[in-house]
Amino acid sequence: TKEIPIAIRAQVMALLSTGMSTRNIAKRLKISHPSVIYTRNRFSKTSSLENIKRPGRPRLLDLRQERKITRKIKSCE
Repeated sequence: TKEIPIAIRAQVMALLSTGMSTRNIAKRLKISHPSVIYTRNRFSKTSSLENIKRPGRPRLLDLRQERKITRKIKSCE
């Protein structure tokens, strides 16, 4: 599933503060009703619209090392 952009999340919170229903917000912004509810609940827990850092495997190379390897590969072609 695709993450909702921060700008849309901000619109959701603004419309919720006006008293608009979650279903009407979903229709107006063309997103799913559960997405509106999820955004509202997450904002009430964290007081932030920012993306949450997710768990996952750490990077093996930093960006500098990755660019260096990419340049070497391209120069051999």
